[in-house]
Amino acid sequence: MSIRNKLILILIACSILPMIFVGTLGFFDARNTLEKLRMAELTHITDLKVKMIADFFAHRKKDILLIQGNPDIKHNAALLADFSGKHSDPIYRAIKDELDSVFKGFQLIYNYMKVSLANLDGEIVYVFDASGASKYSGNRRLDPFRKAFEEGKDKVYFSDIFISPTVADQLAMLVTAPLKSPGGKIVGVIAYEISMVPLYNLIQETTGLSLTGEILIAKKVGDKALFLNPLRHDPGAALKREVIYGEKQAIPIQEALKGNNGCGLSVDYRGKEVIAAWRYIPALGWGMVAKIDVAEAFEPVTELREFFLILVIAVIVLSILAAFIAAKSISEPIQVLQKGTDEIGRGNLDHRVGTQRKDEIGQLGRAFDQMTEKLKDITASRDVLDREVYERQKVEKELQKSMRELDERVKELNCLFEISRLVEKRRLSLEEILQGIVDLIPPAWHYPDITCAQINFNGKELKTNNFKETRWQQVSDVLVHGVPSGKLVVCYLEERPESDEGPFIKEERALLDAIAERVGRIIERKWAQDALRKSEEKFRELMENMHSGVAVYEAVAGGEDFEIKDFNRSGEKIENINREKVIGRRVTDVFPGVKDLGIFDVFQSVWKTGKPEYFSGGVYQNHRTPPSWRESYVYKLSSGEIVIVIKMLPSKN
Repeated sequence: MSIRNKLILILIACSILPMIFVGTLGFFDARNTLEKLRMAELTHITDLKVKMIADFFAHRKKDILLIQGNPDIKHNAALLADFSGKHSDPIYRAIKDELDSVFKGFQLIYNYMKVSLANLDGEIVYVFDASGASKYSGNRRLDPFRKAFEEGKDKVYFSDIFISPTVADQLAMLVTAPLKSPGGKIVGVIAYEISMVPLYNLIQETTGLSLTGEILIAKKVGDKALFLNPLRHDPGAALKREVIYGEKQAIPIQEALKGNNGCGLSVDYRGKEVIAAWRYIPALGWGMVAKIDVAEAFEPVTELREFFLILVIAVIVLSILAAFIAAKSISEPIQVLQKGTDEIGRGNLDHRVGTQRKDEIGQLGRAFDQMTEKLKDITASRDVLDREVYERQKVEKELQKSMRELDERVKELNCLFEISRLVEKRRLSLEEILQGIVDLIPPAWHYPDITCAQINFNGKELKTNNFKETRWQQVSDVLVHGVPSGKLVVCYLEERPESDEGPFIKEERALLDAIAERVGRIIERKWAQDALRKSEEKFRELMENMHSGVAVYEAVAGGEDFEIKDFNRSGEKIENINREKVIGRRVTDVFPGVKDLGIFDVFQSVWKTGKPEYFSGGVYQNHRTPPSWRESYVYKLSSGEIVIVIKMLPSKN
């Protein structure tokens, strides 16, 4: 491959690869951010819809309780329960007329579809429908809604959703409750039929769900999930569409009906990939899912990817053009130089490249011409050739000397680097670190085979195995907090030629002083660490032996609660608790009475302001401790945690 082609490939790779890397990284980061945002939106929508459903059924329960407690209804219901005559009897007609009047008023308020009264045998004794006309259906049993009436004898009960027999093609639900006489005796069951349209309107409102998003509810029936509401993509799905558990479709609703709450990427009932959030509604046994198609949710990222691809193509084209021009500008002068070498190789020492370029290639061309001129002179004169050989040998010697000096500097740097690595090993004692430093010194000196070292510190000697004090030595003081506290000694075991400081060079003196200075800092650091450890041990011993209870709390949820971080033995006795069982738990969970006592407000105040406060007064009692008068002092640590010092006094009743 020619140098031009190599340069083109290198230049293209240098311009395109970073862009592809940054673009790919940005694309996936944007996708992940958008996915989290979509999931948060769907989770919020799902939680809001769950609350709206709960409110809807709470209102319906309140409605039937109000109807149930109406005196006129209770009075006439008792009469109907005891009535044994025919419904054409004037007495029954009078009862019916009075109930019609009452239920017409309630119908205007609660907008129910039909109201039925049944005696305790399950026979319907009165019916009022939404058209305002009431009718009596004789002794007809309440099938297929028998369960609703049976459950309604004891409590307010919401039936399953069904197709209304009252209004064609409309889904409804029965709400039943016990019907009592004025004396409080249960004489039957009241049931009113409500339309599901208002509930569906709440559920199917698609604000925040874009064009493909929707919300669905379902109920577990056997091994299937039965959809309960019309869907955006299937308006006739209510009570008709089913999903068998374990299928690869409608996975979010299957998870919800298993009692799980969550969100993520999944597959919906159409088999399409969606972002979904799902919730289980235990009061109704329903599952709810809010979802939106992935294609729509990630549409902004898709557009960004397409734009990036277009940009990459444009950059590739421009890079190829720029690389071709740059490669040509470099390769052509090199080809000229190659032809020049061929000419000179054939003996034509009068050939010149003759370039006028101002860059490095131009300099190389002119240097080539100068070399040719010098070669011509060398060929003509042996003296000139000898002089050139001498100059070259001189340069080579200087280069070798520089290389040796460079090797020495590398050895010195390696020594300092290994000392730094040694210090980072946290488990080593100070003596182990100093011994390691002593062992690292000989390889860094000019004659490592005859070098030995020793550190004298606090009456201790840490030295290499071959240490022997000789007259060929270097010494440097070890300063700790500015005070000479020891010495670092390096010796040669044999005589060597004189240099800057006896047999030692000046760079070795600088290295020795640098090591001694670093040893001083290491000792200072170790002393500081030991002092800190002892201080912490004293604090722990002081805390554990205090007669007062001491607890350390950390604020969580923005100061809405506090997590227990520590508890001393006196605190365990005062509160009659085990420290291991409460550390990591919330204060309000362990001590449920702290808010009523008033000290919880003191916790929050000290945590926010940082000002200590004294809390005196208040009798505290829980299931573990008898009533006692508590006095507490609360202050904040620099770490942000708060400390509570508790003193228990006899109750001041």
